[in-house]
Amino acid sequence: MNSNKKMDEHVNNKNELKNLIMIFWKMKYSILGITIVFAILAGIISVFFISPVYNTKVTLVIDMPQNYRTSYGDYTLPLLTNEEYFQLITSDDVLLRTIKEMQYSNKMTITELRSKVSLDVRKKDSTTFIAEVSGKTPEESLRLAKSLYNNYINFLDRMVKERIVNYYYNNYSVELITLDTSLAKEEETLKKNQELLTQITKEYKTTNLEVINYLGKDGNYILPEDTINPNYIKVEADIIDNQQKINELTNSISITKKYLVQLEEERVAIENYYKTDKESDFKINMVSIVDSNIYMPSSLTAPTQKASPSTTRNILLGALLGGMIGVSITFFRAYWKNEF
Repeated sequence: MNSNKKMDEHVNNKNELKNLIMIFWKMKYSILGITIVFAILAGIISVFFISPVYNTKVTLVIDMPQNYRTSYGDYTLPLLTNEEYFQLITSDDVLLRTIKEMQYSNKMTITELRSKVSLDVRKKDSTTFIAEVSGKTPEESLRLAKSLYNNYINFLDRMVKERIVNYYYNNYSVELITLDTSLAKEEETLKKNQELLTQITKEYKTTNLEVINYLGKDGNYILPEDTINPNYIKVEADIIDNQQKINELTNSISITKKYLVQLEEERVAIENYYKTDKESDFKINMVSIVDSNIYMPSSLTAPTQKASPSTTRNILLGALLGGMIGVSITFFRAYWKNEF
């Protein structure tokens, strides 16, 4: 009896599945029509209602050293890795200047522009990095990429040079105070030694030195002789040492003051730049380390096709959605009419 019951259930399920397939087959044109309609709608929305996005790829070779040799000495650069330099391409200063240069003004915020720059941190080596800059047109994407790159290079150049100028200005300012203090001490010591030298007798006669000379017959002779005072020699040597140190300190002070004058001129140039906010006013008499260590291996080119939206993909998604809706409507209609 159980076997008959199971057989009846199997037959019923088979009939229900058959009826369902027949219903879908009967409504195939409706399902197909809904599918086509949704696919067409998705295509129309992709083409006419969704703004296209074009990406310009910016490939950068970054190989910054840890130390930068300047005329003032070897300066240790603030960042340790090339990736840290690469991340600065989306820094606020770079983005603000790019917004201004692109004349986005109030139309775009820093956050919105940052979302248009995609940084590829999955690099093959430690010196090659890729950033993708998006725009509404190929021309806008290319202009934005060029502006971003130029502002990025200028920002790094300013940052490194400004840090070097401020570091050595502060360093030499402290060193000048130390040198002046040491010079004053040496001059005071020299003066005391010179005064002391005038109070010491250079030579004195020896009257108790007995020298026995045998001239023919035995005899004792007392020969007084002049001897240089060893204290005099010591003070005189100290004076020579003082004068030598004073000459060295004076020379070091002269060089330090010369550097400070040059660095002060650089600081004034930096102040003037921040007043005018013009790149042409940033004139520092220092070789740029950025230009030779960060560069693009090839020139930028405009994208030939849009990155998004993908019309083909959206049409396929629209067709899939339409097919699912068509099947759901057919199933609900058949269920409502008790057709299975």
